[in-house]
Amino acid sequence: MTPFDWNGLRRGDAVFVHASTVAAEMAVAGTVRIVETEAGRANEVGIRLEGKDRPVVWPSASAVHEQHRAPSGACWRCDRAPATAPG
Repeated sequence: MTPFDWNGLRRGDAVFVHASTVAAEMAVAGTVRIVETEAGRANEVGIRLEGKDRPVVWPSASAVHEQHRAPSGACWRCDRAPATAPG
């Protein structure tokens, strides 16, 4: 996600997160829950992952993309994950 898009995220936005706790770093759907801003810095964004008892995570912008862009091939991690996911 570009810095402009990252700083444009707002509470309730739907995103995909490449959480390191998920096998092969497959994207997990989530919803922006917290946005902390500070002048001159990139926003800190807390995202609630979908699923029962999933935590709020604080990923980097490079680990997040908007839901409507994936898994359509716009993300190398999404494209690569099916080939490397345990089966």
